Amino acid sequence: MNTREKKWISAAVAGVSAMMTASTPADVLYRITDLGTLGTSPSRAWGIDEVGRIVGESSVRLDEEHLHGFLWNGAIVDLGAQPGWPHSIAFALNKAGQVVGPSFRLGDMNDAATRWAEGVIEPLGAFTPRALNSDCVVAGVRYVDDGAGLWMEQAVRWENGALTPLPTLGGQNAWAAAINDAGWVVGASQMPDEATVRAALWLDNAVFDLGTLGGDSSQALAVNASGYVVGWSDAADGTQHAFLFEVDSGGNVTARRDLGELGGGTSYAFSLNASGDVVGSSDDAAFLWTMGEMIDLNTRIDPLSGWTLKDAVAINDAGQIAGRGTVEGEFHAYLLTPGDSVDCTRIRKLTARCVDGKLTAKVVSSLPEGTVLTLTRNGGDAKTLTINARGRGKVKWTKQSGSQMVRVVECPETATPVSCL
Repeated sequence: MNTREKKWISAAVAGVSAMMTASTPADVLYRITDLGTLGTSPSRAWGIDEVGRIVGESSVRLDEEHLHGFLWNGAIVDLGAQPGWPHSIAFALNKAGQVVGPSFRLGDMNDAATRWAEGVIEPLGAFTPRALNSDCVVAGVRYVDDGAGLWMEQAVRWENGALTPLPTLGGQNAWAAAINDAGWVVGASQMPDEATVRAALWLDNAVFDLGTLGGDSSQALAVNASGYVVGWSDAADGTQHAFLFEVDSGGNVTARRDLGELGGGTSYAFSLNASGDVVGSSDDAAFLWTMGEMIDLNTRIDPLSGWTLKDAVAINDAGQIAGRGTVEGEFHAYLLTPGDSVDCTRIRKLTARCVDGKLTAKVVSSLPEGTVLTLTRNGGDAKTLTINARGRGKVKWTKQSGSQMVRVVECPETATPVSCL
């Protein structure tokens, strides 16, 4: 684990609501998709949106080996970096397809905050973006001089060109890791002793200590629209465990849950969806926590796939999971899609129609309700659909032109051409 990654990992519940009993069936199986690399390994995922687009980072060999952010949308695409900056990471994306992350140079204190949107690279300032919401409000961290020649880390919020520092819990350093659509920011802050770190919530410019599972330190890494927060905490015995906290609109923790571990003593929760399904890593294995149970995701994929899933870092409301694992001795980003292998003979018809630039593709099948399929157009721009009780599903693309080939990724022989005039 490199220094940049470590910063984000190191820095009996009463009245638990129904949200804390998640909705994904514990025995679900997953199809795994290798997201590949930008030419050379390793690659890793950092975020996923509701249609299954994934952002992350990959090594790329130019004049020398660099690290570049990527967007995967049926195919992996190099997002590049700001001019003059050799490296980049894509940490997060929102519903509008805007992507944020840092362009950076090894050895520099501050990164160049970067937003990628519709093929345009836009500078946002001198900080490291970690997350953004639907309104493109960005949360992250920057380095500042404390006035005595020492650098400290400062949690920040960027909105409409203005960068606002967020207060700490009394210590010098703080880190913002995630933001929801209501503008709640979570992360961590040092306490006055400068040694203890606590999970923190920022509501506007007020900061709240979210506490721990009984130990000294904790860190929040994600928050959903319902005010559920996940991360890691020291437990009373000194081990670090993944947590799920319920927080009200006043910043008060109303319920705490220790999510346990897979057997080796440690766990870290990185993301959750609207249903309260949580993903993370425990003892170097990716996990899904659902219905009160922590599941090793390696037990939910084809054992002959050759994959070892190391961590799960993001999950969307369709239950798709992005993360990092090893395959053929290399670290690659992956996508897990709920459902065992698709019986392609049960897809009866794939049709596509384009009117006024709006491309609509429909599937008619006898597949089980809940089956998730991925459709692409011209080999990219992937969208997912979920088969309903009638065996049907559809997806739409807008602002299309020219000849298109729509294909079902799980059944590549199932494809149909269409022209958008």
